[in-house]
Amino acid sequence: TVVGVLGLFLFVLQPTGLLHLASPPYAAVVARQPAYANLGHQVVLIGFDAPEAPAAAGETLDVRLYWQAIQPLDINYQSFVHLLAADGTLVAQSDHLNPGEFPTRRWPVDKYVRDSHVLQLPAELAPGTYTLAAGLWVAAEGWRLPLLDADGAQVGDTAILTTIEVEGR
Repeated sequence: TVVGVLGLFLFVLQPTGLLHLASPPYAAVVARQPAYANLGHQVVLIGFDAPEAPAAAGETLDVRLYWQAIQPLDINYQSFVHLLAADGTLVAQSDHLNPGEFPTRRWPVDKYVRDSHVLQLPAELAPGTYTLAAGLWVAAEGWRLPLLDADGAQVGDTAILTTIEVEGR
C-alpha cells in the first residue's frame, strides 16, 4: 500500500509496518545522476553516483552504479568501470565478479541493485578531462553485453557516464 509521496520519493508500507524508500520502475531515486543504458535487453543501467569535484592523481574515485534486470538472467555478468583518456586509453578501472555483491543470475527484476566501485588513479596521471564509462561482461568468455539504442540497434558495448576532471598535485 502506498502511504505517501514526498517530492520524488515514494514510501511504501511493508508488511513489517515500517516505511521503506521505493523507486518507480527503471529508476533509482537515490542515484545522483539518472541514466538509461540498455545492455543487451538484459539489464538497464538506471543511474550512477560519481564525484563532481575535480580529482587529483593518486586519489581514489568512488563510483556507484544502479542496475536493474529487465528479465531473469541466466548468465552471471561481471561489471566494470573504466576511466579513459581522451584517446581512449584505459587509465584506471574497477571490475566486480558479482555486481552488487551477489551473482546477476539472482538479481530480482522488480528491484535495482547498487554496485559500488573504487578506482585508484595513478600517481603519475596527467591533469585533464577523462571519461568515466561502465558496462557488463562475461569474464570467462571475454565478451561484453551490447549497448542498445532506443530502436534496439547496437551502438557499442560501454555506457559513457560522465567526465572527470583531474587536476595536478
